[in-house]
Amino acid sequence: MAVGTKSGEILVYDLASSSLIETVNAHSATIWSLHVRHDDLALVSGSADKDIKFWDVEWKKVSDEEVILRFPRPYIGLTKLYWLH
Repeated sequence: MAVGTKSGEILVYDLASSSLIETVNAHSATIWSLHVRHDDLALVSGSADKDIKFWDVEWKKVSDEEVILRFPRPYIGLTKLYWLH
């Protein structure tokens, strides 16, 4: 589950273990909206800083109990968007 904060962070939680997996410094102001793509490999964040950011999400299972989550740099400045399901 991904949550946007007033400070502009994206917090990603594992609901099964109730633990915080990752904190991403995503925006300079409150995050107003988040959308996670159905396959959990991308998300879009919108903020009071007037930016919309498109993020790839990389998951790597290290063990049965540990998962590494990485957010490469977001895509900014797109002129066209095609969201395919």
